[in-house]
Amino acid sequence: MIQKLERSIKPNLLLGDIVEISLMEGKFAYAQVGPSPLFIFFDGIYENRPSLDVILSREILFKLWVYSDALKGTRWKKVYSAELSSQNKNTPPMRKQDKVSGRLYIHHEDYRDTNYETPATLSEVRGMEVAAVWEMDHVESRIKDHYLGRPNKWIASMSIDFDKVPSDQLI
Repeated sequence: MIQKLERSIKPNLLLGDIVEISLMEGKFAYAQVGPSPLFIFFDGIYENRPSLDVILSREILFKLWVYSDALKGTRWKKVYSAELSSQNKNTPPMRKQDKVSGRLYIHHEDYRDTNYETPATLSEVRGMEVAAVWEMDHVESRIKDHYLGRPNKWIASMSIDFDKVPSDQLI
């Protein structure tokens, strides 16, 4: 029984694989598997699968951590594979806010010695993705909302609570 369970969680997608994400009305978006659990999402939606070169030439829409279910490759299907660009080989710095104290932190592998976090000011974390692992449904919702020009409820739910940020971090 244990062997079957281990096989069922074995990832089918590997570092560098490009996945096709089915969106709305026959449209697709594309992402690349980064260092686990990172996915790199490319700007653009398509009705027909573009070439690998076209996908890789697009700007990065965002980089997020995604739950390991995405690596099964049953929903987000592998369509290509390519070496990660130098800018996508590492997880970018991400922001965190302590729910109780309101203090802000940058979460990044550079801060291994301090539990991957360092205190930060509001100006330092502005524009950073939140250090959170996303469900595939939520990622798809975010992509759709982006192209439909509407706010995304998942981004809003993780926004900085400015009322809780301590005054020494409001810089």
